[in-house]
Parts: sequence; structure tokens; C-alpha cells
Amino acid sequence: MMKRTEREWRRLVCEFESCGRSRRDFCEVHGLSMATLDYWRRRTSTGGGGRLVQVEIEADAPTAAVLADSLVITWPNGVRVEMGAGAASAAVVGALHGAFGGGEPCSR
Repeated sequence: MMKRTEREWRRLVCEFESCGRSRRDFCEVHGLSMATLDYWRRRTSTGGGGRLVQVEIEADAPTAAVLADSLVITWPNGVRVEMGAGAASAAVVGALHGAFGGGEPCSR
């Protein structure tokens, strides 16, 4: 059994979250148990607070519209968020993308 450092686990978790593979497939390729991967995903997660997220504009990116004093963001998967335009900082939009847009890229 290989002992990995916390830094190595963070790299593996980041790689998993950006690769698009299933947990089972990723774990088989890297010789991990799914329970261990899940443990490190929980341990390294900051819940979005204070974490930098990279946002990329894609062809099927969410659409945003400013209506009076509110901002409405709709993702291709059907999730719709409406908030006051003053609350729509880059950090808030980035966190929403990570939570509802799926597959946020890791920043290193």
C-alpha cells in the first residue's frame, strides 16, 4: 500500500474532479478504493468558501440576464438561479458554477 502525502491527495482529487471519469473507473486506473477517494474529497473540500475557482466560457455556458436589479443565471442542465445584481460578484458566480454547473476546473 502506497502512502501519499496530503499534497498528492489534493492533486488526485483535483484530477478526478476535472477528468469526467466515473469514480470506479478513476479508482481502478489509480489503484485507489472508492471509499478512500471519497474520504479525501470530503477532507480537501472547502465548501467553496475562500477558494479560487477558474471559470471558463463554453459553447453551452449558462446564460445570464440582468432584469432590473436582479441577475438570472440558467445552466444547460436546467438549474436557474436568481439573485440581486449587487450580490453577483465573480466569487459568487464562480461558486455557483462549481455547485450547479458541474465539473469546475481546479486552480493550482
